[in-house]
Amino acid sequence: MDHYLKGSAPPALPPYRFYVLSEDVWRDAKTWPPEGAVKVSFALWGDRLSADGTGEGSRSFTSDPAHPVPSLGGAICCTGDPSTRAGPIDQAPIEGRPDVLGYTSAPLAAPFRIAGPIAAHLTVSADVPDTDLVLTLTDVDPNGRSIMIQTGALRLRYRDGFADPKLMVPGRPVAVTVSLRDIAWLVKPGHRLRLDIAGSSFPRLARNMNGGSGDPHREAVAHRARITIGAPSVLELYRLPG
Repeated sequence: MDHYLKGSAPPALPPYRFYVLSEDVWRDAKTWPPEGAVKVSFALWGDRLSADGTGEGSRSFTSDPAHPVPSLGGAICCTGDPSTRAGPIDQAPIEGRPDVLGYTSAPLAAPFRIAGPIAAHLTVSADVPDTDLVLTLTDVDPNGRSIMIQTGALRLRYRDGFADPKLMVPGRPVAVTVSLRDIAWLVKPGHRLRLDIAGSSFPRLARNMNGGSGDPHREAVAHRARITIGAPSVLELYRLPG
């Protein structure tokens, strides 16, 4: 305020100042991701996040818009339900559903500080012309609590951008990228990383009826979607040491 309104010297602020969740510290950086952050890949292999970056095989699930996966936490607002909570909520209550695939790392031997963008590069196919992917990265503690770190979603017809929509060819795999946005979060030793993949998160996100009509917002008939996640599929994030 003094600088812009009174003409005093500008404050000595770094280009980036960020807060590391679960570590409860502020850090300064000249770049984003912060200098020294290293890109790390986890391959989706069976039901695991493989730290060596290689994986194989495929897994499938059925997404039914008539019975969507309920939203737990995250950027949710204004539902009219006072019991609805936002933010980093435990995902364990929905992780046992057959329409949620979970990929979990081994327990971490050292602190793992995430700082930067998070993205999943997936090979995906479906038996419908359009459907959704909803991804959630969680921090799993030794007691089994699976706390949301960050989440992201993609409507597959927009896999190449909103300006270039194209329907899926049923059964044909395509390569897609799902952004889980940016965050700074410390995963403590003994904890595990988990990536959950679903086809809905309702009511936070509007359901896809999976029919592939010209206007997805006007679809009224629900179609089940059989979605397959194949190889290669990887989770990428930035790890900041120190």
